[in-house]
Amino acid sequence: MIIRSPADDSEFETYYALRWKVLRAPWNQPPGSEKDEFEGNAIHLAAWNNSGKMVGVGRLHRMAGRQGQIRYMAVEPVAQGRGIGKALLEELELRAVQEGMIEI
Repeated sequence: MIIRSPADDSEFETYYALRWKVLRAPWNQPPGSEKDEFEGNAIHLAAWNNSGKMVGVGRLHRMAGRQGQIRYMAVEPVAQGRGIGKALLEELELRAVQEGMIEI
């Protein structure tokens, strides 16, 4: 598994599609509801499996002061239970520390 930020528009399109599919579609939310006003200032990470398919996503953004918030974590249903979400969370926490955040 590789965890990194989406590198181009195509990868971001896949990233947002996965967020919508896992987090919004089951609740009959429209496409577009998987985004908010913090997207441009956030750290976006995705997990790719050994075949090169994006299988998980997560986002960190700064709140007030040295606080951060992790949101929009999603793992492909067929890939759940394999530690992908845990690995994404650990990397997002590491990025928070690197950005000087002391509370998430």
